[in-house]
Amino acid sequence: MFMGLVILALFLFGTAVVFNISLRNLVKKRTQELYEEKKFLDHVLKATNTNINITDACYNLRYVDLNWQKVYGDPAGRKCYEYFMKRSTPCEICGMPEAMEKKETVIYEETMPSENGRMVEVHTIPFQNSKGEWLFAEFNVDITRRRKAEEALQTAQKLESLGILAGGIAHDFNNLLAGIFGNVNLASELSGNSEAREYLATASNAIERARGLTGQLLTFAKGGEPVKKPGKLSPFIENTVLFALSGSKISCRFDIPGDLWSCEFDRNQIGQVLDNLVINAKQAMAEGGEIEVYARNIYLPEQPETQCVQGKYIKITVTDHGTGISKEIMPKIFDPFFTTKSKGAGLGLATSYSIVKRHGGFIKVESEPGAGSSFSVFLPATSKTPCTECENPENKHQGAGTFILMDDQEIIRLTTGKMLESLGYSVISKTDGASVLKYLENNCENITGMIFDLTIPGGMGGLETISKIRETDKKIPVFVSSGYANDPVMADPRKYGFTASIAKPFTRDELLKMLNLYMPDKKD
Repeated sequence: MFMGLVILALFLFGTAVVFNISLRNLVKKRTQELYEEKKFLDHVLKATNTNINITDACYNLRYVDLNWQKVYGDPAGRKCYEYFMKRSTPCEICGMPEAMEKKETVIYEETMPSENGRMVEVHTIPFQNSKGEWLFAEFNVDITRRRKAEEALQTAQKLESLGILAGGIAHDFNNLLAGIFGNVNLASELSGNSEAREYLATASNAIERARGLTGQLLTFAKGGEPVKKPGKLSPFIENTVLFALSGSKISCRFDIPGDLWSCEFDRNQIGQVLDNLVINAKQAMAEGGEIEVYARNIYLPEQPETQCVQGKYIKITVTDHGTGISKEIMPKIFDPFFTTKSKGAGLGLATSYSIVKRHGGFIKVESEPGAGSSFSVFLPATSKTPCTECENPENKHQGAGTFILMDDQEIIRLTTGKMLESLGYSVISKTDGASVLKYLENNCENITGMIFDLTIPGGMGGLETISKIRETDKKIPVFVSSGYANDPVMADPRKYGFTASIAKPFTRDELLKMLNLYMPDKKD
């Protein structure tokens, strides 16, 4: 009997030992599995830039994932608004009250001040634990790049909407300016009265400023393109900046390497961008000081937020040490007509944004209130050989033969006709392409060249007319003129059959320089 009890006790003891070992192994295995699952979860959260925390109804933090603890520290005994937002009271925008009331997930957006303004989409999910307590699981999805891309798209859409209006107004205004500019220019050439010439010069300067304003408006015009040519940005950058700083209390320190890559750019438009950035820097440093301008060759990956492709870029940065830009104003600085200055149209940065975008690049801004701002322009590099076309042809021209001048505006026909006659040509004026083609049927032998308006409302414009002419005559010089200075045809006239382009309004000297480049001089 006793031996039986001993054997039974030994059996039970052995069974307990085996069971205990198995249980410990099972617990160890399950603990390892839980650790691996947690490790995997932490890895996923870190890789997707997603964070999780659990909060009770009194805003006490019950759980914060490790990735966030590395940023914000130990959450023990702290409220969520204190921990994340450095506040002493609950946030005005908080999903917990609404999630508690609706007993469903609430989604809202938030900016994280301790993470350089990172934007997140917060999903607040209410649930009850085994004790019946209401808790809130919050996971945050990083939406910074998405928001920046949306903001860039909104800015582009604003500029496109403005372009529809600005393009039409600037085109009509340029047509009017063409007549005024041309007549003032001709009167100045012919006048022998010094006082009259002085008045005409003043008027011409005012018209030049008006032409600059329409040029800025046309930058927004839908479909407008810069007239890009491959070239070196140095010493162009230095010369442009120094000219913009002339007469001011601001000095400049340059850091531009000699091996800067070539770039396809419109000298006038990129010069305008640099002017605008320098003017902003001067205004931010009213008491004087030094700005810094540097350029670098860089390789960039794809830029989804700017819609730019990966590749080689030239980065040009203008840095001032002035008043800086507040966070409230920063999202609006590229908006058309937004300005904080008492004098100004609010077109400078908006124009610069549009110009750089049409060059296939983008602009980035970094600023600290009271410490200054840095504007960086990124332009795509090119492997094309820099253009060496003569930019300063002789300012004399003696023509012969007949020019056909086609324009629907009488004042432009009269003014441009007088300019051509002053250079030695006779002029035949027509109002549309159909009348030009009809005239050429029996009078093509004596025609030396032609100037066509690009668009003729209700009639055949320059583009359709040139296509008909090139079917039979490939060589005769035909120039296109338009108040839409940035139209694709104006940017690349040869592609469409024209010899060259000239933007309205233009001066006699500008017409003369174009003819010198593309027309043989008929000197006796």
